[in-house]
Amino acid sequence: MNKKSLSKQIYDARWCYVFVLPCLILTGMFVIYPIGMSWYFSLLDWSGFTKEAKFIGLQNYYEAVNDEFFWDAFIRSFIFMFGTVPVKIVLGFIIAVFLNNQVLKLAPFFRTVIFMPVVTAIAIIGIVMTFVFSPFNGPANKFLMSTNLTSAPIDFLGNPDTVLPTVMGVYVWKWLGITMMYWLAALQTVPQDVYDAAKIDGAEGYRLWIHIILPIVLPFAIVIILVEAVGALNVFPLIETMTAGGPFFSSEVMEIYIFRTAFVTDSGTMPRLGYACAAGVFWGVAVLFITVLQGIMDEENPKNMSKYLNFIAEKNQVKYLIITIAFIIFSFFWIYPLLWVLSASFKTDFEIWGGLGLIPDRLVWENFERAWFGANMGRYFFNTLIITVVSVIIVVVTTGMFGYVIGRYSFPGKKILIGILISTIFIPQGYTIIPVFDLL
Repeated sequence: MNKKSLSKQIYDARWCYVFVLPCLILTGMFVIYPIGMSWYFSLLDWSGFTKEAKFIGLQNYYEAVNDEFFWDAFIRSFIFMFGTVPVKIVLGFIIAVFLNNQVLKLAPFFRTVIFMPVVTAIAIIGIVMTFVFSPFNGPANKFLMSTNLTSAPIDFLGNPDTVLPTVMGVYVWKWLGITMMYWLAALQTVPQDVYDAAKIDGAEGYRLWIHIILPIVLPFAIVIILVEAVGALNVFPLIETMTAGGPFFSSEVMEIYIFRTAFVTDSGTMPRLGYACAAGVFWGVAVLFITVLQGIMDEENPKNMSKYLNFIAEKNQVKYLIITIAFIIFSFFWIYPLLWVLSASFKTDFEIWGGLGLIPDRLVWENFERAWFGANMGRYFFNTLIITVVSVIIVVVTTGMFGYVIGRYSFPGKKILIGILISTIFIPQGYTIIPVFDLL
C-alpha cells in the first residue's frame, strides 16, 4: 500500500484540526501574540497610554541591566523559588506517603484539611495574613508572646529581614496541598503488587524507596519539580496583597518590579510600558533557560529524597495511632488562619484583637450585612461568579476538544501542537502581562 502524501494526511485529519483550533486560537491570543509584542514594545519608549511611541532599540535593556532594583528583584525571585520549592517537594512527598497508606483511616480528612488553603482565594489569603502577622495583637505575635518565645511583638511584614521569609512561609502553606496531590497521584500509580513483591524479595526501608518506588515515580517527580519551580516565580497576587514589594523593596520580586515600572509611577511621571516589557522579556528568557537547565539537572534530584523517607518505610516502626494524633494537631494549626478569619467574621472589631480564641462572645451578623450592602460585596461576588463560570466553561470545552483528538487520533503536527500547549505552562506572567493589558 502506497504511503499517503502529507497533504492527503492533513485532509483526512481535517476534523482533528477543527477540534484543536479553539484552543490554539486562545493560546495564540493570550500567549504567542503577547510574547511577540513584548519583544516589540521593549524596543520602544512608550507609556502605553498614548499613541506616541519612539523606537529606541536596546536602550531599555541597557537601562534595565544597569538598574540595581532590577537585579535585586531578579535575584530575590530565585531566592524565593529555591527557598520554597525544595520545602514543598520534600514535605509534600512525606505527607503524601503517610496519607497514601490505607491503614490510616482519617487520611481523606487530613488530605482535605491540607488542601483547604489551595481552594481559598489568594487575595483573601494575602489580606488575612497581614492581620495574622500584624505586630498589633495579631494571632502570630500573641501566640509567640503567650508562650514566651518572644518578649516583644515581631513586625513580620514590616521588617526587611523577616518579610521575605514570612511571605515564603505563607506561599508554602497556601500551595503545599497541591504538591501533596501531585505526589499522591504519582504514588497511586504504583501497584500494590509491587509492594508485595518487594517485601517477598526482602526490599524494605531505604532499598524499597531508592530501588523500586522512586524509579517508578521519577517521571512524575521531574514534572512536579518543574511545575513547582515555575509556580514559585509567579507570585504576584500573594506579594502584592501582603506587602506590595515593601518595605523598602525588600520583598519585591520580578513580577512586582514589572508591575511597578509599568503602572505605578512616582512623582507624577508617566508609566513606562516599553521599559517594563524589556524587563519582562529579560525575565522570560531567564526563566526559560532555568527551566530547561532544571529539567536536565533534576533527573537525579528525586533520588536524594530517599534519605528523608527511610524512617517511613521501616517495618513496624510507624505507630498509626501516634501518626493520627500528630496529624490532628498538625491539621488544627494548619487551618488555624482560616478558622481565625471565619471566627473574626462573627466578632466585633474590638474582640478580634482581644485574644487567640476562636469562639465569639456573641455572633455579630451585622458584619455580613455591612459587607454585602455597605461595601457593595454583592456586585463583586456576581462579577467574580460570572468570570469564573465563563472562564471554566471556555477552558473545559477548548481543552476537552484538544485532549480528545490528541488522545484518540494520530495526525501530522500532533507532537508540535502538544509541545506548544505544554510550553505555555513555563512562561512567567511577567513576560506577557503588558501586551495582554494592551490587547484588552
